[in-house]
Amino acid sequence: MRGKLLRAVVGEGMGKRKILVAAAILMLAGATAGGVAAAVRAQNEPGNPPYAVGRALTEEEAAAGVTVQAQYFDSFEEALQSIGADPEDFDVNAADEGEVNQIADPPSDPEPTKHCIVQIEPLKPGEKASEMSEATCFDSFSDAIYAATGGAVRLAATIQPGDVTQQMLAPASQTVISIDYRDPNYQGSTFVWYVNNSYGCNTGWSYANPTMPSGWNEVVSSAHSYGGCNNNPHYEHTYYGGALIFCTCPTMGVMNNQTSSEKWHR
Repeated sequence: MRGKLLRAVVGEGMGKRKILVAAAILMLAGATAGGVAAAVRAQNEPGNPPYAVGRALTEEEAAAGVTVQAQYFDSFEEALQSIGADPEDFDVNAADEGEVNQIADPPSDPEPTKHCIVQIEPLKPGEKASEMSEATCFDSFSDAIYAATGGAVRLAATIQPGDVTQQMLAPASQTVISIDYRDPNYQGSTFVWYVNNSYGCNTGWSYANPTMPSGWNEVVSSAHSYGGCNNNPHYEHTYYGGALIFCTCPTMGVMNNQTSSEKWHR
């Protein structure tokens, strides 16, 4: 939730939604547990410490003019701790007395790391798109590579996605031709492209994907090619349009988070 008021922040504590305020008389809009805007009124009388904690009102209470019975604290940290909140989760910009201040949202949980694989077929003459399987995802990068190589390669759990070499992946009847990474420098979630042959691009076969799989459009930040696919262009638009960058590439410059289609060839 985001609020605009003098030294104010919203937190969850003791099973009830609470709001911290520090001003004479304030009115603000906040989100209730049901997502409905609620009006909250609090009063910090002269002589009280500067930080107050009070319960957020329902719409009905606000309309009826109910006021908040507040507890007061000398420091912002003490006020946060009183509702079970960690002060480090909140970023309060400095503000002069009487100046309106905007409070940053608490940081959201990072997206869990996933490692997905998809089988792609050689491009048929006259076609613009290879046939592809449905993507399958794993919690472990080692499990993803094991599946992509048809059980031929089991990486040690200590091997990070950015450490994989061509030698680690061969020989196998299924060939990894590239790995896309969500973060720069071959970090983060991965998307492994593999083919159901032992040649990759080495026989002159090429592969093409005109649209990125679900969850991977405009998120690639680095990529590494394998299997003889020395040219792995990443395109800005679907069906190979717009700007492009040829990978292997640990960073992608202006193409960072821009990939919407890819090709693979020698």
